[in-house]
Amino acid sequence: MNNGGTSAESVEAKGEVYNLSSIENFPGTYTVSDKTLILLQGKTHERFENKKGTVIYADAVAAGVSTSMKPEQIVITLK
Repeated sequence: MNNGGTSAESVEAKGEVYNLSSIENFPGTYTVSDKTLILLQGKTHERFENKKGTVIYADAVAAGVSTSMKPEQIVITLK
């Protein structure tokens, strides 16, 4: 992820998913809300939403973050 600064080397996140009517609606590009709460030591609480209306509220911890700016979008894929 290149977001205009030094990006995170790794991110571990957990959260809750809303408005998921089908597993096919989960992967895709999610827009990051402007209402992100940035906590101390690389911890954040973020809201993501894709074009299909799926919403994710996630708590994340990033390692290796120094001067990164918040990304505007993330891409989620299923393996």
